[in-house]
Amino acid sequence: MFTSGEQSQEDPCEIEQFTLTHSYVGSSDDMPMAPTRILRVLQGGLLYEDPADYIWDGAYALQWYPSGAEPTPGSTYYLSVEICQ
Repeated sequence: MFTSGEQSQEDPCEIEQFTLTHSYVGSSDDMPMAPTRILRVLQGGLLYEDPADYIWDGAYALQWYPSGAEPTPGSTYYLSVEICQ
């Protein structure tokens, strides 16, 4: 982590990756933790974009937009997040 152009001796952030199952079209999917930042939402070769496909509530949920791309209900997708202490 860089602060004011300098590299920190101890990086308080970690990258976590986990799998979510999409519930139904236009729904929100709950994450097991509240990340500091979402880095990537991916299924197969498709990268989902915020805010075109989903919006993150800033805590535990991704809200999918029916007009955007979204995983098929019941399918799994992968989330990479940054968690800072």
